[in-house]
Amino acid sequence: FLSRIRDKSKSAQERFLLGVQLADCHFLAGDYENAATLYETSIKEVPEGHEIGVLAFQHVLALLQGGNLEEAKAVLDKLNPETRGLADHRWRAEWNLITRLRGAGRAEEAFSRVRHILKSRESQPKKGLPVNLTLRLQWLEAHLALEVGRPSETSQNADNLLEALKTASEDMLEEKEAENLLAGALLLKVQALLALKKYKEAAPFIRRLREEHPGTSFAQRSYLLEASYHYQADDLVKAQQLSVELADLFPENPLAPIALMEAAQFAEKRGSEKFDKAHELLERLYRQYPNHELVFYARLRQGHLFRKSNQFGTAQQIYANLVNQFPEHPETHLALLASADCQLAQAGDDGVRFEVA
Repeated sequence: FLSRIRDKSKSAQERFLLGVQLADCHFLAGDYENAATLYETSIKEVPEGHEIGVLAFQHVLALLQGGNLEEAKAVLDKLNPETRGLADHRWRAEWNLITRLRGAGRAEEAFSRVRHILKSRESQPKKGLPVNLTLRLQWLEAHLALEVGRPSETSQNADNLLEALKTASEDMLEEKEAENLLAGALLLKVQALLALKKYKEAAPFIRRLREEHPGTSFAQRSYLLEASYHYQADDLVKAQQLSVELADLFPENPLAPIALMEAAQFAEKRGSEKFDKAHELLERLYRQYPNHELVFYARLRQGHLFRKSNQFGTAQQIYANLVNQFPEHPETHLALLASADCQLAQAGDDGVRFEVA
C-alpha cells in the first residue's frame, strides 16, 4: 500500500518519507534484503536539509541482520566522515559490524578493524568518535587481542584503558557504564597475566577487582578464571576452594551451579577419599538449582562416583531414576549404558542378571 502511494506521489519530499517508512516496515517484518535496498534508495533521494545518519545506520544494520557482512563493510568504508550528522551513527554501525565479525568467527578481522579505527582517531582526534565509544572500542581491542592469542598486547591495552578511564569525566560516561568498563579492563588484565603464567602479578588486580567491584559479573567470573588457572597448575585444593567460594558468595549468579559442578569434579580428581565431598557438592547443586540443565549431569556424575566405589546397586538406582526423570534428554543413553555396566558388574555367575544387562 505504501509502495503504491509512493509511486504515485509527485512530491520528492513525500516520496522520500514514504520510502523511509516502507524500509522501516520491511525491517520490522524481518525482510532485511528489501529493507537494505530501500534504505539505500532513500539515502540517494534525501532532500536538502535532512541528515542521513540514521538512514546510514539502518542501512548497515539491515545488511548485518541479513548476514551480508561484506556489503556492510563496503558501505561503511565508502561513507564520508565529513557528512553532517553522520559521525555518531557511523560509529554505532561500526560497533555492530565489529561485533558481528567476531560472532562469525572472524576475530582477527574484527581486531584489525578496531585497531584501525582507534589509530585513525589518534591521528585525527577531532573527527567525531565519541569518548564513550572510544573507551568501549579500547575494551574490545584488548578483548580481541586475547581472543587472537596476543595476551601481551591485551595486558598493555588494559593498562591504556585503565589510564584513560581515570580522566573520563562523569558527563562522558554513565556511572554504571564506567564501572563495567573499569571492571572489564581489570578482568582482561587478569586474564592476560594468567595466560602469560604471571600469577603473582595478576593477584593484586584480582583483589582490586573483587574489592572495588564485587557486584559486577566481571568480578564474579574472576573466581572461575582463577580456579581454572590453579587446576592447570595442579593445585586442585585451591581450584575447588575458589569454585565453592563463588557459589557461596553469589548463589543467584548464573555461574554458581557451574561452579558447584566444577568444584565436585576437582574434589573427585583429588582421589577416592574426597568422593564424599564431591557427592556433597553435587547434591547441593541438585537441591539449590533443581531446574538447572546441569542437574542431569550432576546426577549422572553421582552414579559414576558410586560405580568407582564399587557401589553398583546404588549407582544403578541413580541411573534408573535419571531415565525416568529425563526420558527425553538427548543423553539419556549414557545413563542406560552405565546402568547396563552396573548389571554386568553385579552379574558374576548370575545368568538371569546377565541376561537383563
